[in-house]
Amino acid sequence: MSEITTRRRLATALAAAVLAAPPVLTGCASTADSTHERSALATTPSADGRPRHPDELKFDPPAYELRKTQRVVLSNGMVLHLMEDRALPLVDASAYFRGGAVFDPAGKEGLASLACGLIRSGGTTTLPADKLDEELDTLAGNVGVGSGNESLSASFSFLSKDLDRGIAIFADVLRNPAFDDGRFQTSKAQSVQGLRRAFQNPGSVLARTFSSTAYGGHPYGRLVTQESLQAITVEDVKAFHAKWFHPETFILSVAGDFKTDDLVAKLEKAFAGWAKSAEPLPQWPEPFARAYPGGHVVVAMPGIDQTNLRMGHWGPPDNAVDRVHLEVANLILGGGGFWSRMTKVVRTKEGLAYSVGSGLSRNSQGGLFQAATQTKASTTYRAASLMKKLIEEIRDTPVTQEDLDLAKDSILNGFVQNLESPASLASQYASLEYRGFPADWLEKYLGIVRSMTVEDATRVTKEYLKPESLLLVVVGDPKAFDAAPEHFGPATMAAPK
Repeated sequence: MSEITTRRRLATALAAAVLAAPPVLTGCASTADSTHERSALATTPSADGRPRHPDELKFDPPAYELRKTQRVVLSNGMVLHLMEDRALPLVDASAYFRGGAVFDPAGKEGLASLACGLIRSGGTTTLPADKLDEELDTLAGNVGVGSGNESLSASFSFLSKDLDRGIAIFADVLRNPAFDDGRFQTSKAQSVQGLRRAFQNPGSVLARTFSSTAYGGHPYGRLVTQESLQAITVEDVKAFHAKWFHPETFILSVAGDFKTDDLVAKLEKAFAGWAKSAEPLPQWPEPFARAYPGGHVVVAMPGIDQTNLRMGHWGPPDNAVDRVHLEVANLILGGGGFWSRMTKVVRTKEGLAYSVGSGLSRNSQGGLFQAATQTKASTTYRAASLMKKLIEEIRDTPVTQEDLDLAKDSILNGFVQNLESPASLASQYASLEYRGFPADWLEKYLGIVRSMTVEDATRVTKEYLKPESLLLVVVGDPKAFDAAPEHFGPATMAAPK
């Protein structure tokens, strides 16, 4: 593989990875001085002439100036976020548009994923599948189509000299899929086999069981099953494409070696005549009332000497200020790596797990607060009880200013180190617009973090953390478990999902 191809594929992977990351962690920024000016205290020796201790060093806060994309709307309603960059002779693009797993018909869960895979792999009406793959290999290019929980996605990456042909292929794949039946049957069989293997993996069983139980009857919690996959036909895929693939919900970011006016003209030509949907497409799942019933579920997998466990409940809305405050507080609880409380207590002090932590998942109607670990079967409930106690403590006792400053600094000081390429920044702006965030959300995010107080942390932990209503899901060998404390309630036995 050539160096150019490797660099191109790396850039594409980074752009894809931003979909699952918090908005603040991706982008491209400049500062007045890339090393940041240090304060006088950082460079002045102590009174006895010795260098200062690292704890005494103080640095001026980094000042970020995020590059902006140029936003353009095509005549068919497609929204573009464009960022020129001449560093490499590459052009990378990522798109987000309506659709996703939550909109799969009941009984045909898995349709969005299976359909998007076929739309990419099945060729087009003018390029059979093998010819499409061959041409992309020849060009060292890439076209992707995928499905998330609440969105569909598409991407391309080409050398700038091949951009005309690359855009033509990209538009052809999106607009004119051939729905090759042979590839469809192969893809469906592979999906079924993958699902069967998941039933043998405790981590996969835990994730599926926790999600379906925590979300209850909401579409977020519906699971793909072997039966639902087998029920999907090529005609379902064709109907899926006809319903969801339209320009008016399509938000496309493009970054790289191009001239903006030329690129806009190329895209106008390639997508001319792409018809809008005959009826309005749903933006998000319907709002619903959150419930916090708690629960204690055990999935028996005999003979496994390590337990996988997860606890949690509903979290705050995705784009709320409270969500940011809770993210910062969660760094103190379990999201901050080795300095977080869960790691210091469960891993370091008690030696019950190699990895333990907590986090917040993302969905438009609110994701989940979750804490998880793997531990020996004989310490299953000891580890779970310690984690629950730590959630209670951060809910009931204000965090210290020192802990809050460390959490805030881990975001603010690490911001520039987590910034990636112009392609990932442009993709981020497209993703934020798709999800309904304000255009200046990245700057607002930093401002919210900087201004956060101990009182803010106290308020959100009291409002959004409900240790008395935690759902606990445990996967392992119940015969080897230690005794379950009464505060988790009676266990409900469940089969692997």
